[in-house]
Amino acid sequence: MFTFSDKAFQDGIQCERGFMVNDFTSKSDTNIQPGKTFTCEAAYTLNDTTTPVDIEVSELISFSGKKIVKTFNLQ
Repeated sequence: MFTFSDKAFQDGIQCERGFMVNDFTSKSDTNIQPGKTFTCEAAYTLNDTTTPVDIEVSELISFSGKKIVKTFNLQ
């Protein structure tokens, strides 16, 4: 939660953060050791159900501007 920033976009427009029923038990604040991986979830309110969604993840505080981007096609 305090290491990375994540955003979702559809057609270049940022999607609003959504809420999941189990948000109170969210694992986004779980600590992990270096070299390990961990899967967590995030919810967004989509602008429509057909336009692909681009997810961007970057360091919360970074001077490099580097980010990971993955596009998800909706079916």
